[in-house]
Amino acid sequence: AVAVNDMVALDRWVVDQAAQLQEDIVNAYNEYEFHVVVHKLMNFCTTELGGFYLDIIKDRQYTAKGDSHARRSCQTAMYLIAEAMTRWMAPILSFTAQEIWQALPVIDDEARDEFVFTDVWFEGLQASSREDALNDDYWSELLLVRAEVNKALELARKEKTVGKALEAKVELFATKAPAEKLSQLGDELRFVLITSQASISVVT
Repeated sequence: AVAVNDMVALDRWVVDQAAQLQEDIVNAYNEYEFHVVVHKLMNFCTTELGGFYLDIIKDRQYTAKGDSHARRSCQTAMYLIAEAMTRWMAPILSFTAQEIWQALPVIDDEARDEFVFTDVWFEGLQASSREDALNDDYWSELLLVRAEVNKALELARKEKTVGKALEAKVELFATKAPAEKLSQLGDELRFVLITSQASISVVT
């Protein structure tokens, strides 16, 4: 496992999203608002995970060396989320939660309860500081950039300029402040955009 503070920026972000979500889910359970739990759980799986995070890290999972930091970083993030999510769903998807619980590996020395229903909320999620340069607001802005890049890639595919996104090299044009923010990701930017290369040009 990789310590959260040592994770790749994207992996820290998704763990932060899970930590924030857990607060909302626990509060909803305490208020017996089960419909809120269902909605938030489905939205997280569909949007943050399925629509963004898992789409980006699949290449890292399949192509990075097995013991590389980048691969272990996203595996650790997924493990932490699985530990938490199994508990979130236990009251409403009981049989599924228990099946996941029995299959989850134990990566520390503490013995796990036989049943997910007798355990407590997972404490291994770590929220990022709101002062962090790559905080939630940063990733929200990056999602907007990614959406625009996807539009351009889709147009290029229709015009048969490229086949898959990974065949493309993307050049982003931005004024100084946004360009500096985008540059903070370094080489990881191309992974977020799912392209072979990504560069940034400053315009005035």
